[in-house]
Amino acid sequence: MRALTKSAHGQKLGVQLINSALDTAKQNKINRVRLDCLADNQYLNKLYKNSGFQLKATDKKADMFNSNFYNLYEILI
Repeated sequence: MRALTKSAHGQKLGVQLINSALDTAKQNKINRVRLDCLADNQYLNKLYKNSGFQLKATDKKADMFNSNFYNLYEILI
């Protein structure tokens, strides 16, 4: 799992991480990559869509601390 802090916004680090993950997947003959994020995280939802990922599902994940909705994105490579 990788994550960036808000201070990384605007530096294209998210795009670089996605491209690195896709390159690694290709090198390892993996044909599908999935990413998820909080459904209300506008920044990541836009980044994933702009990177070619398709929204596959929105799921509610609950635990003893919170109950959040997550979007699952997928790309076939």
